[in-house]
Amino acid sequence: MKNSLLLIMTASIAFQFLAAFMAVRLISLSGAFIAWMFLAGGFIIQAVRRIFSLLNVLAGQTQGDLTLEVMGLLISIFMLLGIWKFGPLFNEINRAKEAMREKQDELLEINLKLEEEAAERQKAEEALKEREQMYRAVADYSYGWEYWIDADGSFRYISPFCKDVCGYDREEFYRDPQLLKKLIHPDDRMIYEQHFEQAFACSDSAAPIDFRIITLDGQVRWIGHACRPVFDAHGNPNGRRSSNRDITDRKLMEQQLHSLNAELEVRVTRRTSELAKLNKELESFCYSISHELRAPIARLEAFSKVLTECLDDAQPDELSHLASRIGVSSMRLRSVVDALLQMNRITRSELDLETVDVSKISRQILNELLEDAEDRIISISIATDLVIQGDRSLFGICMQNLLGNAFKYTAQTPYAAIEVGESRLEEAPVYYVRDNGAGFDMAFADKLFEPFCRLHNDSEFEGNGIGLATVYRIIERHDGRIWAESAPGKGATFYFTIGE
Repeated sequence: MKNSLLLIMTASIAFQFLAAFMAVRLISLSGAFIAWMFLAGGFIIQAVRRIFSLLNVLAGQTQGDLTLEVMGLLISIFMLLGIWKFGPLFNEINRAKEAMREKQDELLEINLKLEEEAAERQKAEEALKEREQMYRAVADYSYGWEYWIDADGSFRYISPFCKDVCGYDREEFYRDPQLLKKLIHPDDRMIYEQHFEQAFACSDSAAPIDFRIITLDGQVRWIGHACRPVFDAHGNPNGRRSSNRDITDRKLMEQQLHSLNAELEVRVTRRTSELAKLNKELESFCYSISHELRAPIARLEAFSKVLTECLDDAQPDELSHLASRIGVSSMRLRSVVDALLQMNRITRSELDLETVDVSKISRQILNELLEDAEDRIISISIATDLVIQGDRSLFGICMQNLLGNAFKYTAQTPYAAIEVGESRLEEAPVYYVRDNGAGFDMAFADKLFEPFCRLHNDSEFEGNGIGLATVYRIIERHDGRIWAESAPGKGATFYFTIGE
């Protein structure tokens, strides 16, 4: 029994030391230094205690308890088996920890990369946001109505200046994409729609257009429109960028300039026409002067020679006749010169436009003519309320010549009649002076208003051929026209208009 007890105690001690050794080995595998050292120390202490118990048994100091030693041996065996069984598990755990540590390192590296990418993305987003704010500030504070529009007519961006141009806030355009087309003047809507279709059909900038809009308060404004395509990063169409400018002032200036140019062209045409007429009249005038003045001067020269020859014979009756003829020729020459001076004043004088009562002037002129011819019986008819806008002085001369001619050419008519009245031609007033006097042949009507051109001989009716030429210039200066209708022995009617 003693030997069995010693064998059991020796085995137990061996198992205790073996368990301590294995516990120490597991320190490197598990990494739990304190726990396994504490366990290994416990095994060693138990082994040392059993050695002393074994020595006491060998020395005969104690008998030992076989049951307890067997139980201790079993405990040692179980502990050894437990350490031997869980050792590989700790090895797997260690390998798992190493793999986990590697994964953690990989995750840490990935996390660092993600953090760097996040930082770069944040910087890019901040730069993009800053750039967007910069571009938006440029667009929002630009002096124009800017917008970005898609093919369906919806707006991606509208500058706030649209309210200053059309009166509508940009939020209203976002809510109603058709608002822009509704604003366009009906007469210009087709122009914009054609431009819109052409702009989205091409990949280049469309030609700029001008159109009118009706603002919120009902004003009509001119808009200068230009647009160009927008592409995304892959080169695909991404709407169009449009710019609108209020060009109402420019259009008004263009219209004024056009009006001024048209007025200038009218003035140039009028001046050219007047110059051509003046040149023609000057040519006729020079010819008439040379003809009209040559005859009185020739008479004066002839009478002077005869008078010189008659001085030697001293015949009083013949001298008196010659002197009378010289006086008549001198008066005719003076009449021609006075008429020329009057025509010159009429051509060069400034018009002083005012309301002129034609009825009143005609009545005064005819009364004066009747006073100088009390033996004549004339039927006079003057329409009332004949009023024009003209130069009172020049128009007095005009009526003086017309009525004077009517009075003169009815001198041989038994029942003379003179009428001053008004008719209508294409809804415009036409004034006339009519008489039932000698009349004239309409074949010579084209020469009627030429200076010094007379259709009757001096023996029939006196005159210098200046009166109707003067009337023609006065009517022409009042932007009117004059013409006549007549027949020999049936009188004449002179029609004229004012300010056509």
